[in-house]
Amino acid sequence: MPPRPSPWHITTTTTTLPPLEDSTTCSTYQLMGLISHIGKHTGSGHYVAHVLVPGQQPSSRPQWIIFNDEKVAESEHPPV
Repeated sequence: MPPRPSPWHITTTTTTLPPLEDSTTCSTYQLMGLISHIGKHTGSGHYVAHVLVPGQQPSSRPQWIIFNDEKVAESEHPPV
């Protein structure tokens, strides 16, 4: 059975930031994704990824999407 297409359109972007001029400058970061391991050892078990996807409309909220093998869905229990 072929995998179902995902209802989410996901694109990737890369941004290069200029170097900090002052080492005392503080930066604020937003968590955009993380990988979780389920199991006793890193050599065995299962990995899943949660990714924060911006809202499709300017007024819509971002969604946490879980990638679990071929299953891609909105996360019922987001990591944050």
